[in-house]
Amino acid sequence: MTETSIDNKAFSFVELITILDNEEEKTDGRKSKGSIDEVQVVDWSDKLVEDKPFIQKKFLPEISDFGISISIDGLNYGFKDSDYIDYYKFIHGMLNYDSLHTKVSVEYLREKVLLWLIEVFKFQRANQNLSNFLSEQLEKDLKAKRYYYPILNLTIEESFYIGDIQFTYMTKQYFDEYWDKVKDNGNMTKDEFDSLLRKYQGRVFVVVETFAESKKGEEISFEKACLAADMIKLLSPTVYYPNEICYIDLEKRIPFQSEYLTQDKDEKFGFGITMSANNRPFHFPEKLHLQFRRNFDLMGTLFADKKNDLDELLINSIKLIAKAIKETDLHLRVSFLIMVLESIFLLDEEDFKMEKKSKRRMCELMFPSDGKKYKALSDLLTGMYLIRHKMTHKSIRLYIELQKLREFQTNLIDSIIRILHNKNKLKNKETLIEYLDRKIKTNA
Repeated sequence: MTETSIDNKAFSFVELITILDNEEEKTDGRKSKGSIDEVQVVDWSDKLVEDKPFIQKKFLPEISDFGISISIDGLNYGFKDSDYIDYYKFIHGMLNYDSLHTKVSVEYLREKVLLWLIEVFKFQRANQNLSNFLSEQLEKDLKAKRYYYPILNLTIEESFYIGDIQFTYMTKQYFDEYWDKVKDNGNMTKDEFDSLLRKYQGRVFVVVETFAESKKGEEISFEKACLAADMIKLLSPTVYYPNEICYIDLEKRIPFQSEYLTQDKDEKFGFGITMSANNRPFHFPEKLHLQFRRNFDLMGTLFADKKNDLDELLINSIKLIAKAIKETDLHLRVSFLIMVLESIFLLDEEDFKMEKKSKRRMCELMFPSDGKKYKALSDLLTGMYLIRHKMTHKSIRLYIELQKLREFQTNLIDSIIRILHNKNKLKNKETLIEYLDRKIKTNA
């Protein structure tokens, strides 16, 4: 979409704006029942600012999505239910204009454009085009921000980076300097500060910097932090000792602890509370970082804003492997890893001799000039395919030799590293497959 087409299309939505019914839905005096009636509710209505636009969301079954409306001066403005579809399609198209999708979230754009439409509707004229209005809004709302995401079960000796994503921790010295800065301004008590110190001193964080509006900044930073955590999982003990449980992850994605209640069968009151912690730290020393720094530099290129098809393939593969090694059912893990293997080494349209093609291409990538290792990897992959086949199609769980699963996991990760080494020459999967198939024919 061009700036002119955006402005022209936007005006067509002004006539669709309507003043919505503000009355609360009638409940016929019915009271909620069950567990929801026992949950205590905090009323924040007195905190609302009445002279500012108030954004509301309501689920619309007709479109299986939420409709947004904005209350201004006691009136609630929005669209008829069916009109939201065309409006949301318009917003979706706008995201590709001037790379807006890298700066703002869908929710932000829906709300800001609706504010402009309401303003034009109210006064029956536009003081400025939508594009100019959005430029002014972005100038105010785009901010550089640093996000710190705690990561569980990881300890480090020194801060380090994967690309521009930092892994670091907060020291006692940092908090001492922090207290010297805030102790006299009255914004924090000593008890509050001590609680903060106990919670975060020595904790490892994944740090991501963004330049976007707040919702998009959170979305981008969390996505990058998750990918960085997944990259660290590729070095976890689970890769080398498959029976080990991989507990490394962002705190936001895994609870630090969980609990359940027990009660004697013949008793009505009194509970036993059993708590368990997902706690098995992986120490990542500086020596290990130096060993993998080159690989981190290669992985770091995947955080660039501009990505080609091969970048996306490698990112998805890293995510899937990280998900697979967290699976404690080893037969399912093998199945997930085979899925990753095929996503890398098969073209979309290939549905014939899939196992043979996948195995030959991976072996050619890893050991093109070492026949012994080539044959060993091919035999290993045959065994993994058999395990997957028996479980998936026959409900038979073959014995898994742990050292062979370790070799499968490490070779698959090494394949990703090998492709990263050649990423500048291989722009997409098709180029990768053509390159490997040529080598196979040459060596045949």
